[in-house]
Amino acid sequence: DDAVHTAQAFSCALGTGAPTWLAVARVGSNCVLSNSRAIVDADVGAPVATVNVIDGNGGSGARVVNLVVGNVNDAPAFAADAPAQGSNVAATENVELTRAFTITDDDLLVPSSPESVSVTLVDGPPGMTLGTSPAGGNAIAVALAFTPSNDQAGQSFPVVVRLDDGEAQTQRSFTVSVTNV
Repeated sequence: DDAVHTAQAFSCALGTGAPTWLAVARVGSNCVLSNSRAIVDADVGAPVATVNVIDGNGGSGARVVNLVVGNVNDAPAFAADAPAQGSNVAATENVELTRAFTITDDDLLVPSSPESVSVTLVDGPPGMTLGTSPAGGNAIAVALAFTPSNDQAGQSFPVVVRLDDGEAQTQRSFTVSVTNV
């Protein structure tokens, strides 16, 4: 009888191996799944969970649930150690200027499909170079190098660095001013 069945006490529980962010609760006569915390890039994939139902009278049942957690693109970003937008970086004639900073992109952490980020020197003085290397986790180390010549002394040069992950771009503009010695 349905009236007797729905009046019975039962509980819901996740089986072993369920994602740590998954929660289950009894709502009326149903077991309802929800996320117990915000989903992050490391959660992307197709986890499997088992929902166990225990009726309190020795009866139980289980249902396997296949989940799909898709990724939403996170734009690459300049970390706090990068030259500020619109700032001025001082350089001295015939002295190498090196500026190391970090960029981040949380999508570098996606286990099922990590993306790559290109870092490009779009504009800068003649002779300025840009290099990159992995910095671990979601970070990439960037190094700008520039040795101003005598001809560049007393001048200011716009510098533009662009980050591109194939879906989103971010860029930072600042100025390098060369002091004459």
